[in-house]
Amino acid sequence: MKSGFLIDTEINRRFTIKQAKQAMFYALQEYEADWSSIHFIQVSEHVTFRIVSDAGEQYLLRVHSGSKPREEIASELEWMGALKHKGLILPEAVPNREGTLITNAVAGDGQSFHTTLLKWIEGERLERGTLTEDAIRKMGTMMAKLHEASADFSPSAAFSRPAWGSQSFQRDWAHLQLHHVHFGTGL
Repeated sequence: MKSGFLIDTEINRRFTIKQAKQAMFYALQEYEADWSSIHFIQVSEHVTFRIVSDAGEQYLLRVHSGSKPREEIASELEWMGALKHKGLILPEAVPNREGTLITNAVAGDGQSFHTTLLKWIEGERLERGTLTEDAIRKMGTMMAKLHEASADFSPSAAFSRPAWGSQSFQRDWAHLQLHHVHFGTGL
């Protein structure tokens, strides 16, 4: 997982979250949403926060590693927008005050991050041991809709996503096995 976040120890994980919080506060100044509460969600590929506005609107703020190419983030948002346009229920990216969907943010130590703000969509976390035949059927239906909606997706010339294959899977699996205790929620 090329997340760019150093979370191999509890000390590094806490430092990463501290930096991400600073970047999150920096980024929030660039949006029209006045927040009333912020809730840390988790750290993995992104550090994520649920933002609740004074008006009761909810958002997902993602802090991306500064080493993650901006083009890959923009491409992800492009694809999500195309899928949403096809009727899939997906979070919608919120533009900042400059009208862009990706905001550069800086932590107190000068570390740069990319951030994105998305409209919040309620969901359910499937807990271990609760996987039923009905749940698997629903996931299969959702995957089929995703594939159908993606079939005629025509990416822009600047579209850029990482390549996935057996080598990247093995690398990421080894990383997850070593560091899975440092992923997840809470401090």
